[in-house]
Amino acid sequence: MRWASALTQQTHPRAAADALARELRQQLDGAPAHLMLVFAQIAQAGVLGSVVESLRQAQPGAQVVGCTGGSVLASG
Repeated sequence: MRWASALTQQTHPRAAADALARELRQQLDGAPAHLMLVFAQIAQAGVLGSVVESLRQAQPGAQVVGCTGGSVLASG
């Protein structure tokens, strides 16, 4: 199983999703994602739905799940 991890500090939902999708495609060498787990800081809870929807559009075959947390750790 292959996996990838990406982090963005973009504040606009679409820009964040685009940056994440681009980084994940690169790490996966263009292979499709099957599952995407999205972790966002609680301050971004209001835009998480937009980010998740944009990622669904970028990877139509993937199951996308989003959640928030007080702290988010990621490589990148």
